[in-house]
Formats: sequence, C-alpha cells, structure tokens
Amino acid sequence: MTRLNDPRGSIWRKWDLHIHTPASFHWNDGKTFEKMTEHERNKSVDKIINRMEALDVAAFGIMDYWTFDGYSIIRERVKQTSPSFSKAIFPGMELRIEAPVDFRLNIHVLLSDDLSAQKLGDFKSALRIRIGKDDRSLSNESLIEFASSLDASKAQFHGFSQKDLKDENNLLKLGSMTANVTRDSLQNAIAQLPERTALIILPYDTSNGLMKLDWKSFPSDDNYFMTSAHIFETRDSKNIDLCLGKETKENSAFIENFMKSMGGKPKPAISGSDAHKIKDYGVFPSGKVTWIKADPTFQGLLQVVNEPEERSFIGESPTKLEHVKKHPTKYIDRLEIKKNPDATVTEKWFDNELVLNPGLISIIGNKGNGKSALVDIVGLLAET
Repeated sequence: MTRLNDPRGSIWRKWDLHIHTPASFHWNDGKTFEKMTEHERNKSVDKIINRMEALDVAAFGIMDYWTFDGYSIIRERVKQTSPSFSKAIFPGMELRIEAPVDFRLNIHVLLSDDLSAQKLGDFKSALRIRIGKDDRSLSNESLIEFASSLDASKAQFHGFSQKDLKDENNLLKLGSMTANVTRDSLQNAIAQLPERTALIILPYDTSNGLMKLDWKSFPSDDNYFMTSAHIFETRDSKNIDLCLGKETKENSAFIENFMKSMGGKPKPAISGSDAHKIKDYGVFPSGKVTWIKADPTFQGLLQVVNEPEERSFIGESPTKLEHVKKHPTKYIDRLEIKKNPDATVTEKWFDNELVLNPGLISIIGNKGNGKSALVDIVGLLAET
C-alpha cells in the first residue's frame, strides 16, 4: 500500500471504522467467504478494494464478528494485486461481552495495522468463551460447542429447530449470535499486545450499546465499561457533547458525573456505517459522517484519543472546513516560488512549492531555515 501522509500535516478526513466483510456470519450481500470458491472470493475482495478506493473515505476499520479473517484476506489481496492502494485498513473485531444486562452488550476492538498475523491470532486465542462451568479460547469450534450446550428453547428463540442444529454451519451461526467473551480474557488479550496497538470502541446509543445498561443498579459495571473505552460510538448530538465533555443546557446537571464515570477526561465519538453490504461502505446513517483530523494511521488515531474535541467531528462537514469554503480569500492554499529563467542560484528554496494547512497558527524551526523569508514573501504578495 502506498498510503502517504499529507505534506500539509493533519487535515480533516472521513473515516469509517465500522464495516463488515463476507467473513461476518451476518452478511447481507450474497455468500460469505467460507461458502465461496476461490474465484468468487477473489472477485468479491476485488470489489471491496475497488469500492474503498473509489470513496472519499481515508480509513476503514474492518469490524467482523469474532474474526480477523476478512481483514487478513483483504490485506493479502491488496499486497498481491493493488500495490498502489491508498486507503488505510485496520483490523478490528466486533464482540459481545459478559455484562449484567438483558441483552448482549456490544464492544469493538480496533488494532494497529502494524500487528502481524501471528499477533492477531494470539489476540483471538486469548479471548475466552464461557461454556457451562468451563471456558475455551475463541474459535469456530468453541462457538459450535457453546451452541451445542444451549437447550432447545434457546435455539428455537433464535430461529433454529432441532433439525437445524444437526448442521455445523447452523451451530456456528447460533454460537455467533449468542456467545459472549469474558471480561478478564479481553483485558488479558489486550495486555499481551505491544503497547499502544489496541483501542476499545464502545457503542453507546448504537446497537446493543452501553446506554441501555442500568447504571443505577450496576454502578461498578457501568464505571468499568465507561473507563475501559477509548472511543464511543454514537450518532446522537447530545451524547457526542457528553463524550467530548462539552457542557450544554441539556447536560449541565449531570455532565460532571458523566465525566467522572469516563475516568475524568473527554473521549472521542465516532459513527461508522456498520455496513453489511459493499455498496454501503462509507454511507453514514443520517449524514452522521465521522471526520478525523490526523494522518490516516493508527498513530494518528491515538492522537485523536489525546485531543478528542480538536480532532474528531461527527456531521456533514467540520466547522473549520465550512469556514474555509465560505471564506476562501482568507486562507492561503500554497506558495509557489519560481526563480527567474536566467538566475544562477541553485538553492531549492528559490524554486519551490509549499502547501499550507488552513489551521496553521505558527511557524517554528531552527535559525536560518527560512521562517523570516516565508513571512517576507507572504507580506510582499499581500502588500502588507
């Protein structure tokens, strides 16, 4: 992949950190990978790659249920056929985790794309599913075993008859729909990874999110998940303000308590497409587009966690971009410095192009690096 950082530095880009692939058991766009021939799989992956490349979205988080297979298949195909692929793709996993709720609490883990296949495999193996009094490493086999341990009424509730459960594919699907990972195993799996290579994204008001947990009855559980999350998934403007620690008339009575439950610091909010079809990649529900002001790298996303209000935005367009669009004459896009055709100087400084960030507020550098020259050029051209 030839993903390059922008010479202007950090700029606003669209990110979609919640997409699925045919590796997910819940896939609404034809066959899953396991049911495809090799030719069909390559054709499907090429369609995914082309869709990503055609979108104005810079980064994607592949958030398949229980597996990294979709990410691994796409990444390998990119290496083989698309060396100029310009988008960032990160490995992720959508899980359900044990919690005192009457639904299956949704939790996402997003990992660095620098992690090897071995590291991803080790992470998955460290996750545990409780089966009766025992627990087992997360795998297709353990999901099948978990499904087999359910009584007929539970299977029937999820749409499976006794006849259906004689098929391992149906058992795998039932296990995927009903299993939960243990909290301790998720903590241990993350602890085994190199530092700063894992982020927990917690759905808040989206599908089976934390907002539904009765925090009054289970305060310690609520605090556990609120403090564990690095990023929240939400599409509600009121909850976005809460995550960012922005006090409003609506939240002034309780924002202090909310901040305390998050660990005392604001956290970024995102809104992914949650696409289960290729055509839905980069299609954000209700226009709730996720914008990130950072390089399209995992390190860039870590910086957003440190500066959530300055570097994250959910909506049609960030305020700064709208201001630049409405007042183009107030911003300098670039400086082109061209030497005269008969000039004898060879220094690059006199024949150069310098692009500028609309958020530029200062110029720093060592003595003699051209700070004053740059200001003089701007002053000359602007007649100031």
